[in-house]
Amino acid sequence: MLSEPMRLRLLNELHSGERTVTQLTLATGAGQANVSKHLGMMADVGLVSRRKEGLNVFYFIVDESIFELCDLVCSQLHAELSAKAAAFTKPHPSELDLPSHTPATARSTRALSLEV
Repeated sequence: MLSEPMRLRLLNELHSGERTVTQLTLATGAGQANVSKHLGMMADVGLVSRRKEGLNVFYFIVDESIFELCDLVCSQLHAELSAKAAAFTKPHPSELDLPSHTPATARSTRALSLEV
């Protein structure tokens, strides 16, 4: 449930208090249908709850300890993404284990001997 980035974003937005779907849509930049879908899924498993006030539906966190779990998930995602990013970074030349260049004057030369 918490491996979905949109749900983590929504939980993060709800961390400071209850929000309407419209407020969450504006805050996340996601579509209303997408936000509602994820909120519904989180409500079904008891992560969030909702209350209706007029035409507005307000969502809020049921148990604040969910953020401890979010921190664990985010830490794991960060570690995985950092490892993947490291595979694509170009190493600094000083980090490369290249053979040193030997100037031509220091190279050994082979003497040819001619026997008469």
